Amino acid sequence: TNMLVAMDLAYHSVVQIPLGNNIIRGWVEFLVCGDTRTGKSETAMRLQNHYKLGHIIGSENTTIAGLIGGVKQIGNTWTLQWGDIPVNDQRLVILDEVNGFPYEVIAKLSDVRSRGIAQITKVELSETTARTRKIWIGNARDQENVDSDGITILQDLIGNPEDIARFDMAMSVRSDDVSFDVIRHELLRKKRSGGGKYTSTACHQLLLWVWSRKAADVVYTEGTLETIFDKVSELGKLYCETPPLLQQVQFRSLGTVHL
Repeated sequence: TNMLVAMDLAYHSVVQIPLGNNIIRGWVEFLVCGDTRTGKSETAMRLQNHYKLGHIIGSENTTIAGLIGGVKQIGNTWTLQWGDIPVNDQRLVILDEVNGFPYEVIAKLSDVRSRGIAQITKVELSETTARTRKIWIGNARDQENVDSDGITILQDLIGNPEDIARFDMAMSVRSDDVSFDVIRHELLRKKRSGGGKYTSTACHQLLLWVWSRKAADVVYTEGTLETIFDKVSELGKLYCETPPLLQQVQFRSLGTVHL
């Protein structure tokens, strides 16, 4: 359930959020890693099929040219061709089998992930927006780490701390997290209920509406900001900075904005 909710949050995130006098990044990057055959890819693909939105990128396409872009020769002419991430600006991509991504490719995505701008420097600098929501899915690169804690798997999978810091959410899953009895109960419940409550068409239309929202469309109800900053303070006390998914400097800057 937690994995499904997190993927849904990534899908339904808005591109920009107003905070104080600033406009901050709103599009979400979520990483789920862990054992094989735990439903990670299957869940993402079923969501994509239900929503009819989202572009899947497999490890076979993990070159910088394929993800960010490059130049391509057609006859005697060199043509700029943007990759999957900028092409899906303000939409969502599912990066599957991340354990097949070379560390150097993940590292080269750092700038576009933080700024939402893709750049190609060939004779001259070309750039375009790449404010792309992302769901990253991967198993441990070293299968010996599968039985270790999620932090070890996360560091093994992504590598550099600065690349880990770009994620908004991350979680690990194990093959024994959900018992067979729970799975059987849910399958029987779904069979009796006759399927989901919300149709594919309704969910598709809702997502298109969410993806079209601007920062000016985000409205905070009374007490919302106070609750957010209270939770930020709690998180700052609960979690350490290794790996750097949560950083104290971020908590302090948010508190400054609030004051």
